[in-house]
Amino acid sequence: MTDFGHKYALKGFRLQTLFILYKFCTTKNVEQLIFHPENVEDLAVLSSDNSILELYQVKDYGDGLTLSDFKPKKENSFFRRILKYPQAKKSIISFGQFGPEMNSAWASEGKDRDSIAGKFKDFEFREDEIESIFSSVTLIPVEEVEIFEKVRSFLLDSPVGGDPENAFDLLSFWLYKASEDSKQLKYSNLIDKLNSVGAYLAERATYKLEWFTSINPIEDVPVDEEETLSLADEFYQGVGARYEHILAGVDVVRGEKLEEIDNLFNETNVVVVHGASGQGKTTLAYRYLHSYIPEKWRFRIDVTDDPQHPLRIARAISGHHKVVDSPVYIYIDVEPENVHWTTLLKSLSSERNIFVLVTIREEDWKRSYISESVRIKEIELEFDDNEASWLFSELETKQKAHSVLNFDEAWQRFGNQGPLLEFVYLVTQNESLQERLTNQVNRLKDEVRRKELAENEFTLLRMVSVASAYGSSLDTQRTSEYLALSVPERTIELFEKEYLLQQDESGNLGGLHEIRSNILVDLLTDNLNVWRNIAENCLPLINENQLEIFLLHTFSRREADIDYFVNLS
Repeated sequence: MTDFGHKYALKGFRLQTLFILYKFCTTKNVEQLIFHPENVEDLAVLSSDNSILELYQVKDYGDGLTLSDFKPKKENSFFRRILKYPQAKKSIISFGQFGPEMNSAWASEGKDRDSIAGKFKDFEFREDEIESIFSSVTLIPVEEVEIFEKVRSFLLDSPVGGDPENAFDLLSFWLYKASEDSKQLKYSNLIDKLNSVGAYLAERATYKLEWFTSINPIEDVPVDEEETLSLADEFYQGVGARYEHILAGVDVVRGEKLEEIDNLFNETNVVVVHGASGQGKTTLAYRYLHSYIPEKWRFRIDVTDDPQHPLRIARAISGHHKVVDSPVYIYIDVEPENVHWTTLLKSLSSERNIFVLVTIREEDWKRSYISESVRIKEIELEFDDNEASWLFSELETKQKAHSVLNFDEAWQRFGNQGPLLEFVYLVTQNESLQERLTNQVNRLKDEVRRKELAENEFTLLRMVSVASAYGSSLDTQRTSEYLALSVPERTIELFEKEYLLQQDESGNLGGLHEIRSNILVDLLTDNLNVWRNIAENCLPLINENQLEIFLLHTFSRREADIDYFVNLS
């Protein structure tokens, strides 16, 4: 089901797909023909009575395709196979150039043809077979851009004309599945698929508020060396994991856990990974999706507090699945206190070939109610000395473990217990996260005392830490205006460089990780009244859709403050 090799098979099949679509849209009298991918060759074109008319071998070797690339010595090599079909037209399609010897040998008689013929003789081909190969096989070099433009032009005039690039991706997988199943295709099959893809793309436009906002593809984008260094730095500073960290390869791959997730997906279509904050749930989930699931199959879902939102997402995902007819992997990283994700789970769990991977904090998992109709397999992440020892060794291999520490020293300084995130920080930074944040806060307090840092700038850090620790974020513009920050962008940049807060793409200010924010709250709100005042000032600046979460956190974790906030006018 989750074959690691699928990822690479899909990539390798792209040019073959492109050529098949090209043949569909450029062949004369195509309505009378049958296309059969991955049968005798990469593509066989048949007559209505199933007689083979044309055979195509598609290659992507770049420049210099040579005879040896066809493995002619093997009994079932390409040149052996085509001899069984003397009446068929045979072509080798190369996305790139043929080697000079092959080009010359097929162009005319001479020393290069004699050389190639001699090699065939060495491989025990008969004279008549060699002559048949030269006379019946055509070499056709093609340019990917030119082929794609012709296919794109065809798609523009079809029901998918509004979005030909996405249509091509969807059609590619359809052809990939047809090839795997050795399925014959007619032009009418392509037209039917174009109609269904067109209907789906139109429906997706209707659900545009969900696609690329609540439903986001998890895509592999190149990460350069400079970005990798930056991502590594922030990852080991204890920043919340993002998919970019996986692309940069800065995480430690937990192979046994990945295998466990994959094995559980062979038993059910819903796997829940739960554990305390900082145990590496998100990193593990992203690594699994990257290593095991093809790019076009995976999506991240962000579920809001709107009770109807999961149903809209489920309809959009279901529509996508019905058109693409491929496995779909949904990743839900449950926000603290969110309960509506279970509705989405129930809606999708009965769908064939839709798989859901969930990461959730332990306290939220214990409060969750899952319908008995949903078959769930779960993994609880716990961090003990055995995994810590293995992790320390892996960090040493990546040259991230600080040289003055060995594992016993690190584990002892760690206090023999705690979350994985804090242990990684200790090992890579040679100090505990608590120590680091304490030193930073004390230094900032001294700067305020010496008037090197404005009081309102320090208050900004307090407010962001309180909001973030309680599951929310602050609107940057409104907060800057409320605090009358003279140059807010410089203040935010200062704290971002010290890994004390971050600004997201929506213009909201939050913490880097729940653990960091909770430590900062303890350090920055020395007594009850300070916390109350900061929290009260945060209320009008918190995004409206997060206000309920903030209050729920407050009521569940600070019982002494319930009456105070209830009585606020």
